[in-house]
Amino acid sequence: MRTMAEGGGGEISLNPDELQRFAERAQSIGDLFQNRIRPEIERLSGLGYYAQGEAADAFAHYRQALEKMMDAGDFYYRAAQILALVAEIMSGQDEALAAAINEGR
Repeated sequence: MRTMAEGGGGEISLNPDELQRFAERAQSIGDLFQNRIRPEIERLSGLGYYAQGEAADAFAHYRQALEKMMDAGDFYYRAAQILALVAEIMSGQDEALAAAINEGR
């Protein structure tokens, strides 16, 4: 981590390791959805108990709700990708800034 407190508008602090930890946690949550929750949702969606009759409409909504729940897992995967990318970009920018400061530019 590099901190610059002189000049500019204040302190700039970068901790790409923290962003990476957030990315790893989001990835773990996405994995949980993929490996544990998705199979159960697929199993529940395949139940045919209420596929016909008066409960058919309610069961259709139930199936939609289960599918929406899986969207949450996809969002965690996407968040993990974005956080990892931001950490990589910020780290590169921090290194470039540190090199420029050390060279006296």
